Amino acid sequence: MSNAHWRTKKLEEPFENGNSLMQKILVYTKTWEKRCYKDGIPDEVPKKLFVAKRAPSYKAIALAILSNDHNLHSLGFSQKESHLTGLLYEESAKRKNKKKHEKKLKRWLSEKGR
Repeated sequence: MSNAHWRTKKLEEPFENGNSLMQKILVYTKTWEKRCYKDGIPDEVPKKLFVAKRAPSYKAIALAILSNDHNLHSLGFSQKESHLTGLLYEESAKRKNKKKHEKKLKRWLSEKGR
């Protein structure tokens, strides 16, 4: 039997680099409250604003959760690039640069040998 079967402590699920969905929602609401919604964001907004994503609402948050949008792309969040992805991009750029340099060197040697 698992030791964690009778846990009483509430656990938060991490979704992206240690950030939980609740933390992202708090960032979303705090950001909009700093911008122009001092009394808090509304429950609903007019349909035109909702579709254009021009105004925040708790309805938008609920729909993001119901559609399993764990990264909250529908609310404007973007996925963070991992450290390994940056290293892979650097390595591929080095290889491309090396191939270009080798081609130039071959051309130069063939022209010099004529």
